[in-house]
Amino acid sequence: MALAKNGSLFAKHLVLEAVPLVDPDNLLEILKAVYTEPSEYLSVCAEVKGAIPLVAIDEITFDENPRHYSSTAAYLLRTYVYAKAFQQGAKSFSMDYVAKLTGDLRPRLRLSDLRSHKTYSHFRGVVDLLFDLTETEPFAREETLEAFIVNSQGSCDLAVILGLRILARGELLTYPPGSSKR
Repeated sequence: MALAKNGSLFAKHLVLEAVPLVDPDNLLEILKAVYTEPSEYLSVCAEVKGAIPLVAIDEITFDENPRHYSSTAAYLLRTYVYAKAFQQGAKSFSMDYVAKLTGDLRPRLRLSDLRSHKTYSHFRGVVDLLFDLTETEPFAREETLEAFIVNSQGSCDLAVILGLRILARGELLTYPPGSSKR
Protein backbone atom coordinates (compact mmCIF):
# COMPACT_ATOMS: atom_id res chain seq x y z
CA MET A 1 0.00 0.00 0.00
CA ALA A 2 2.96 2.31 0.55
CA LEU A 3 3.69 2.24 -3.19
CA ALA A 4 0.12 3.30 -3.92
CA LYS A 5 0.20 6.09 -1.33
CA ASN A 6 3.46 7.36 -2.83
CA GLY A 7 2.08 7.29 -6.38
CA SER A 8 4.60 4.82 -7.81
CA LEU A 9 4.40 3.94 -11.49
CA PHE A 10 4.01 0.27 -10.55
CA ALA A 11 0.94 1.03 -8.43
CA LYS A 12 -0.39 3.32 -11.17
CA HIS A 13 -0.03 0.46 -13.66
CA LEU A 14 -2.09 -1.79 -11.39
CA VAL A 15 -4.72 0.89 -10.75
CA LEU A 16 -5.12 1.69 -14.45
CA GLU A 17 -4.77 -1.67 -16.13
CA ALA A 18 -4.96 -4.60 -13.71
CA VAL A 19 -7.66 -7.15 -14.35
CA PRO A 20 -7.95 -9.43 -11.32
CA LEU A 21 -8.54 -13.08 -12.03
CA VAL A 22 -9.28 -13.80 -8.39
CA ASP A 23 -9.51 -11.09 -5.73
CA PRO A 24 -11.64 -12.36 -2.82
CA ASP A 25 -10.32 -9.63 -0.51
CA ASN A 26 -11.00 -6.87 -3.05
CA LEU A 27 -7.34 -5.77 -2.92
CA LEU A 28 -7.45 -3.99 -6.27
CA GLU A 29 -10.29 -1.75 -5.11
CA ILE A 30 -8.43 -1.02 -1.88
CA LEU A 31 -5.33 -0.16 -3.90
CA LYS A 32 -7.38 2.15 -6.11
CA ALA A 33 -8.85 3.84 -3.04
CA VAL A 34 -5.45 4.62 -1.49
CA TYR A 35 -3.61 5.44 -4.70
CA THR A 36 -2.36 9.01 -4.71
CA GLU A 37 -1.47 10.56 -8.04
CA PRO A 38 1.93 12.26 -7.84
CA SER A 39 1.99 15.98 -8.56
CA GLU A 40 4.94 15.43 -10.91
CA TYR A 41 7.22 12.71 -12.22
CA LEU A 42 10.50 14.62 -12.05
CA SER A 43 11.74 12.49 -9.17
CA VAL A 44 11.17 9.32 -11.23
CA CYS A 45 13.13 10.83 -14.11
CA ALA A 46 15.93 11.84 -11.71
CA GLU A 47 16.09 8.29 -10.30
CA VAL A 48 16.35 6.84 -13.81
CA LYS A 49 19.07 9.32 -14.68
CA GLY A 50 20.93 8.39 -11.49
CA ALA A 51 20.73 4.70 -12.40
CA ILE A 52 22.06 5.05 -15.96
CA PRO A 53 25.64 4.19 -14.90
CA LEU A 54 24.39 0.64 -14.27
CA VAL A 55 24.10 0.16 -18.02
CA ALA A 56 26.83 2.55 -19.22
CA ILE A 57 29.12 -0.40 -19.84
CA ASP A 58 31.38 -1.87 -22.48
CA GLU A 59 30.73 -5.04 -24.43
CA ILE A 60 33.00 -7.19 -22.24
CA THR A 61 31.02 -6.27 -19.13
CA PHE A 62 27.73 -6.77 -20.99
CA ASP A 63 28.79 -10.26 -22.06
CA GLU A 64 29.25 -11.26 -18.40
CA ASN A 65 25.50 -10.89 -17.79
CA PRO A 66 23.61 -9.95 -20.99
CA ARG A 67 20.18 -10.99 -19.75
CA HIS A 68 20.20 -8.78 -16.67
CA TYR A 69 21.94 -5.83 -18.27
CA SER A 70 19.41 -5.95 -21.14
CA SER A 71 16.42 -6.15 -18.80
CA THR A 72 17.81 -3.31 -16.67
CA ALA A 73 18.35 -1.05 -19.69
CA ALA A 74 14.83 -1.85 -20.93
CA TYR A 75 13.35 -1.16 -17.49
CA LEU A 76 15.12 2.20 -17.23
CA LEU A 77 14.00 3.28 -20.71
CA ARG A 78 10.38 2.20 -20.14
CA THR A 79 10.26 3.91 -16.75
CA TYR A 80 11.65 7.16 -18.10
CA VAL A 81 9.34 7.17 -21.12
CA TYR A 82 6.27 6.38 -19.00
CA ALA A 83 7.14 9.09 -16.46
CA LYS A 84 7.50 11.66 -19.23
CA ALA A 85 4.26 10.49 -20.88
CA PHE A 86 2.27 10.69 -17.64
CA GLN A 87 3.71 14.16 -17.06
CA GLN A 88 2.06 14.99 -20.42
CA GLY A 89 -1.27 13.47 -19.36
CA ALA A 90 -1.01 9.88 -20.63
CA LYS A 91 -3.82 7.53 -19.63
CA SER A 92 -2.26 4.16 -20.48
CA PHE A 93 0.93 2.13 -20.26
CA SER A 94 0.57 0.95 -23.85
CA MET A 95 3.88 1.70 -25.56
CA ASP A 96 2.01 2.29 -28.83
CA TYR A 97 -0.22 4.86 -27.10
CA VAL A 98 2.79 6.51 -25.45
CA ALA A 99 4.64 6.64 -28.79
CA LYS A 100 1.67 8.39 -30.41
CA LEU A 101 1.27 10.80 -27.47
CA THR A 102 4.94 11.78 -27.39
CA GLY A 103 5.50 11.57 -31.13
CA ASP A 104 8.60 9.44 -30.52
CA LEU A 105 8.61 5.89 -31.89
CA ARG A 106 12.23 5.22 -30.93
CA PRO A 107 11.58 3.75 -27.44
CA ARG A 108 9.03 1.25 -28.74
CA LEU A 109 11.26 0.24 -31.64
CA ARG A 110 14.45 -0.07 -29.58
CA LEU A 111 12.69 -2.07 -26.85
CA SER A 112 11.22 -4.39 -29.46
CA ASP A 113 14.64 -4.85 -31.07
CA LEU A 114 16.25 -5.61 -27.71
CA ARG A 115 13.53 -8.10 -26.82
CA SER A 116 14.16 -9.94 -30.11
CA HIS A 117 17.95 -9.66 -30.13
CA LYS A 118 19.81 -9.54 -26.83
CA THR A 119 23.03 -8.42 -28.48
CA TYR A 120 25.35 -5.66 -27.34
CA SER A 121 24.47 -3.48 -30.33
CA HIS A 122 20.74 -3.64 -29.55
CA PHE A 123 21.43 -3.09 -25.84
CA ARG A 124 23.63 -0.13 -26.77
CA GLY A 125 20.79 1.31 -28.86
CA VAL A 126 18.61 1.40 -25.74
CA VAL A 127 21.40 2.91 -23.62
CA ASP A 128 22.18 5.54 -26.25
CA LEU A 129 18.50 6.48 -26.38
CA LEU A 130 18.51 6.81 -22.58
CA PHE A 131 21.46 9.20 -22.85
CA ASP A 132 19.60 11.18 -25.51
CA LEU A 133 16.23 11.37 -23.75
CA THR A 134 17.75 12.29 -20.38
CA GLU A 135 20.11 14.78 -22.02
CA THR A 136 23.06 13.01 -20.45
CA GLU A 137 26.45 13.16 -22.14
CA PRO A 138 27.38 9.55 -23.07
CA PHE A 139 30.00 7.98 -20.82
CA ALA A 140 31.23 4.60 -19.69
CA ARG A 141 31.09 3.68 -16.01
CA GLU A 142 34.66 3.35 -14.78
CA GLU A 143 34.02 2.01 -11.28
CA THR A 144 32.95 -1.54 -10.62
CA LEU A 145 29.28 -2.36 -10.31
CA GLU A 146 29.79 -3.07 -6.61
CA ALA A 147 31.46 0.31 -6.05
CA PHE A 148 28.70 2.11 -7.96
CA ILE A 149 26.03 0.43 -5.83
CA VAL A 150 27.80 1.38 -2.60
CA ASN A 151 28.31 4.96 -3.80
CA SER A 152 24.63 5.22 -4.81
CA GLN A 153 23.43 4.27 -1.33
CA GLY A 154 21.34 7.13 0.02
CA SER A 155 21.31 9.10 -3.23
CA CYS A 156 19.62 6.79 -5.75
CA ASP A 157 17.56 3.92 -4.37
CA LEU A 158 16.69 2.73 -7.87
CA ALA A 159 20.37 2.29 -8.74
CA VAL A 160 20.95 0.27 -5.58
CA ILE A 161 17.94 -2.00 -6.12
CA LEU A 162 18.62 -2.63 -9.81
CA GLY A 163 22.37 -2.97 -9.24
CA LEU A 164 21.86 -5.62 -6.58
CA ARG A 165 19.52 -7.43 -8.95
CA ILE A 166 22.22 -7.47 -11.64
CA LEU A 167 24.80 -8.73 -9.14
CA ALA A 168 22.47 -11.45 -7.92
CA ARG A 169 21.59 -12.47 -11.50
CA GLY A 170 17.95 -12.63 -10.45
CA GLU A 171 18.64 -14.87 -7.46
CA LEU A 172 18.08 -13.93 -3.85
CA LEU A 173 21.21 -12.68 -2.14
CA THR A 174 21.84 -15.03 0.76
CA TYR A 175 24.63 -15.78 3.15
CA PRO A 176 25.97 -19.32 3.31
CA PRO A 177 25.27 -21.14 6.58
CA GLY A 178 27.76 -20.27 9.29
CA SER A 179 29.03 -17.11 7.57
CA SER A 180 29.30 -13.76 9.26
CA LYS A 181 26.55 -11.25 8.29
CA ARG A 182 28.51 -8.05 8.90
